[in-house]
Amino acid sequence: MKILFLSSMALFGETRYGGAKRLYYFARELAKISDLHLFCIDGCREWPQGGAPPAEFRNALYLSQTGRKSLWRRFLSLPIELEHEVHGQKDLIAGFLAGKRFDATLLAFPLALTFLGKGWDRLLGKVVYLEDDLLLESYRKAASRGGGSNPASRLKNAWRLRQGVAYYRRKLRSTSAFICISKEEQTVIRSLFPALQSQVLKYGIPLEGYPRLEAAADPKILGFIGNYGHLPNIDAAMWLATELFPVLEEKVPDLRLVLAGRGMTPELKAFCRGQEKITLQEDVSRLEDFYGSIGIFVNAVRTGRGLRTKVVEAVAFGRPVLSTPLGAEGLEELRIPLWESAQDLAERITELLAPHAYKELADANREAVEAHFTMESMGRQLLGILAP
Repeated sequence: MKILFLSSMALFGETRYGGAKRLYYFARELAKISDLHLFCIDGCREWPQGGAPPAEFRNALYLSQTGRKSLWRRFLSLPIELEHEVHGQKDLIAGFLAGKRFDATLLAFPLALTFLGKGWDRLLGKVVYLEDDLLLESYRKAASRGGGSNPASRLKNAWRLRQGVAYYRRKLRSTSAFICISKEEQTVIRSLFPALQSQVLKYGIPLEGYPRLEAAADPKILGFIGNYGHLPNIDAAMWLATELFPVLEEKVPDLRLVLAGRGMTPELKAFCRGQEKITLQEDVSRLEDFYGSIGIFVNAVRTGRGLRTKVVEAVAFGRPVLSTPLGAEGLEELRIPLWESAQDLAERITELLAPHAYKELADANREAVEAHFTMESMGRQLLGILAP
């Protein structure tokens, strides 16, 4: 089966974005079981200048973003539209495609939609679109009064929402299915695009890259990790450090907190500087080192959507997770004690520290990952969705 995979993010092993990591794993799996042609747009601007594509992808084209839009174009078009980029590098793209006809094309995340309607559609075969952390939902929330922004910002986001819905409807006419990451996101998609088939496909990991770690030396060390270029992660870390942890310290003796990840804000660093019980790990080269240094992963996410990469990784490494309801969305197969306030979180920590509770939860979740979240299983499901 010949598959064209268009990714809105550069795919390579060292990516620090959860969505890009998921796509990277999908690309690796598809390369094993199909004739894969990978075309990446560097939407996160992660790709090193002049860097060569990963050796494991035999047929790959990595397209950088070369310029900035004019103010007028930025107003008239969505940030996800890269019409000028595609047009400016049309010869390079045409050379990569070389007139090949594909059995199926997977478009991943909004930037990839730009590719449709540019004269190559006849080559694409069955077209399937994949997205999590839904952009249209972000626009909708930002445009509502509950979004917390000022009237001018709400008006701007209302305009973006209207543009976005029109753009998606126009582009998705060419697709056969929409791949979501949770039932909750599928409900949103069905309400927006009732005629479009939708499928749920969750996050998968290659188990060999996520060994079960030894028991935590100190289960009272709480941890959170994220890429702080993603606003929900900034909000989670600030909430955890400034509001939740001071309350937890009073209720559960001897707690410590480790915050990790790239792109920490000056505000977060300033607050944590001098905090004796809070440690920052700004650039973690190996995930095992971070998870080996903590006892409990606290997922304090309260904005954004999408299945949480970090939660699956934490339980795979053998670390229990305590999460907000939103942070555990789509992870019904895992046992994740939920909380919504500092008081709730303190109670969940106390319960987890009871004899045998910690090990039982860690063991159950590792077994669930092996049963439901392997990359081999997700790859087979994806191939089935793409099959003509």
